[in-house]
Amino acid sequence: MAANRTLWRFLLLFSAGFLFAQNVPEETLAGSGKNSFRVVETSRGLQIMQRLVWFRDENDFRYEVIIEKQDENGNYAQILYQERDDNFIELSLSVGRYRYRVLVYNLLDKLEYSTNWAVFSINPARQPVLDRISPNRFTLTGKDEKSGKDERDRKWIIEMRGANLLPESEVTLRPVTGGDALLPEAYTAFPGEKGGQVVFYAGDLHAGRYELQVRNPGGFETGRECTVMNGSSSDLFISASYVPAVPLHGYLSELFNGGIYPLGFSLQAGFLPLKRNWGSLGAEASVFWNHLSVTKTDLTASVHLFDFQVNLLYQYTLSPYLAFAARLGGGPVLIHALSYNIGGSSQAPISTWVISMDGGLSLKWLFHPHGFAELGISYVNLFSVEGPQGFLLPFIGAGWTY
Repeated sequence: MAANRTLWRFLLLFSAGFLFAQNVPEETLAGSGKNSFRVVETSRGLQIMQRLVWFRDENDFRYEVIIEKQDENGNYAQILYQERDDNFIELSLSVGRYRYRVLVYNLLDKLEYSTNWAVFSINPARQPVLDRISPNRFTLTGKDEKSGKDERDRKWIIEMRGANLLPESEVTLRPVTGGDALLPEAYTAFPGEKGGQVVFYAGDLHAGRYELQVRNPGGFETGRECTVMNGSSSDLFISASYVPAVPLHGYLSELFNGGIYPLGFSLQAGFLPLKRNWGSLGAEASVFWNHLSVTKTDLTASVHLFDFQVNLLYQYTLSPYLAFAARLGGGPVLIHALSYNIGGSSQAPISTWVISMDGGLSLKWLFHPHGFAELGISYVNLFSVEGPQGFLLPFIGAGWTY
């Protein structure tokens, strides 16, 4: 039996002497796409491990790996020599320029060939920073209203501002709700690494919320949210709000001096036909109702206010979730069924019309591509024969954009 094993070993070695490992060109070795890195936890904290991989032939027996590092004068000096049974090596290298070669040994443990030098660099891993992206909204219009042509080739050009935005950075657009990331048609980093420009095409986009993500070599990444909307170049919306009233000055304030009067609501409808990067302009029509009532030892009073307003409206998108709105206008106000009794002196219910001016500010929470919630405050001034009457109208509501 021992003689048989010796014979089989001799035949294996004899036949292996006619087998040769494949000679691999440098571009296959250096550009296989398998070289990578991973982050590991060590006693000294997180450490980046680089992984170098080379081609393996079935007749390879073992390898010897030589790694050299380039000094400031451009000369290379050996920093590692290691025997390997596997066709890869993992190690942690500092920032710099390197080259490596692999000595390949065949089944007879004879040097078969040596690869050409493969040059690579270890760059510092830097955290990208996105301070802002502009514009952060894009509207899918479908067809150009004038020409009738399909607008799927229309570009969405996003300008990014921040830090560590490198030519090597990977920029993608990823749906917030999940799904495959979209690759840009083009990406250009600005000089100074403080900005860049990325281009997407409308044909690749669908309505929804996205995150523009920037990933740098080393795995550090950041992102900013943006919105893609279905619609035209204009917005039509309706909303309803809860609106308490706070009298500020005038005889109504003297009569109803109890602070906040909680009974009130409003309905709004608006149209924003002009939409630009600097904001949207349009008009808004509103109907307000408030009921003020007070009962004290020597005073009872009641009044209904119906306010019909038409306002100029300006809206600016602060982020994919937030918009600022400002309005200014006026309209008629019906002071209805005003009655009071002061120390036994009473006034029968009367009704009258007056003119008002109003202005207000609000913030809109854009929780859906069409739905929004709004929080704001308005000031209304009534021009009555008894003198100006001022009211503060805080409001909170919700609406839908078409």
